[in-house]
Amino acid sequence: MPKLTKKQIKEARKQALEAREKAEQELLSELTDEEKSKRIESEENKKVKKDRLGLTYEDRKKIKDLDVNRQTAKVTWNINVGDLVYLPDESIGLVVKENSTNIQVNKRSHDNKKNLSKYAGRVFVITSSGNDWFYPSSLKHVN
Repeated sequence: MPKLTKKQIKEARKQALEAREKAEQELLSELTDEEKSKRIESEENKKVKKDRLGLTYEDRKKIKDLDVNRQTAKVTWNINVGDLVYLPDESIGLVVKENSTNIQVNKRSHDNKKNLSKYAGRVFVITSSGNDWFYPSSLKHVN
């Protein structure tokens, strides 16, 4: 069997493409306007990538952006500037700066304890042993 050159392969592909386009044009000329529009829509739908559930990227984005069922909980800490607090090592300190402002947390069916214990907001505490930032969940008020 003789080998085909690159030029011959390129020419064969070009002829096949022209034959396909010609056949499709003949088929479209026989169809009515409604059938043409349906066929074009179905071909466009085939090009869109869908996952196992038949949802596209845009569909998933719309579902994600819906806030209908999303409930949020407001989390506040009862630690203010000037409060005396017990530190985790059981020493006493004075709160000087507070970054633990109110935050919004999405309500979930599972426990958010880990997420709430270490979120971005912390408080700056001055003690006799040194100054440091602490998470509000690790501090207790002095009565």
